[in-house]
Order: sequence, then structure tokens, then C-alpha cells
Amino acid sequence: MRQLLRGGGLNQKAFINAHNFKTLNDLLEQVIAIDKDENLFKQMLSQPVFADPTFVPKKQAEMLAFLDNIFSQTPKQANRRKNEYFFKNYDFDYKLMTSLLQTRERFAKTLLIRILKKLKIIKLIKKIFPFKP
Repeated sequence: MRQLLRGGGLNQKAFINAHNFKTLNDLLEQVIAIDKDENLFKQMLSQPVFADPTFVPKKQAEMLAFLDNIFSQTPKQANRRKNEYFFKNYDFDYKLMTSLLQTRERFAKTLLIRILKKLKIIKLIKKIFPFKP
């Protein structure tokens, strides 16, 4: 694909490739020349886009084979995104984090925390152990 984007595989007569010019002025002169000459413009438009005339049918066949491979499988076989191990761990971590946050919220509402805040011990603890979620 990268080669195609740089002009490889494309018919060089079908478009103006800026890489073929040393300066922007040279490129501009070519654009002006094509704009002024109607025959040159029509000749350029009549050229096939791809150098290989079988490029489009090949890509269509590849795409059809790719889609056929996907849709000819059962949904269970086609599903490749769900890694069982990952989701088990993700689920466990999510539940653990939720539990820890709930415990933290409950603890923040206790009498002990209110007393520690009043005595400004909480500020001292936050200075020593900065926590940024």
C-alpha cells in the first residue's frame, strides 16, 4: 500500500506526480501547461489509473475471499477479539477496584476521618504520601 501511495503501481501518465519535479515552479509549470492544452488534459484523463490492468480485479477477489472467510465461519469461530484470560482478569480487577473505591468512600465518611481532618493530620499524610488518581 505504501508503494501505491508513492506512485508505484499507478499509471504515471494518469496523474501529475510531484516527486518527479525538482522544484515547485517546475510542477506549477506542468500544471499550467496541462490546463492550457485541452488535448493533453483529455489524454491524461483517458489513461487508466493503475499500471497493472488486473489490479482492481485482484483486490476485489482478495476482499471477497477475506469476507467469505469471515462469514463462512460460525460466530463462535469468527470471534477473535474476546480473549478469555484477559476478560477474566479485567473483570477481577474491575471488581477489586470498585470494592476498594467503595471501602475508601465508606472510610471517608467515618468519625475517625472527620477527627483527623480537624486535627489537620490528613493534610500531613497527603504531603507525605501524595495520591493522584
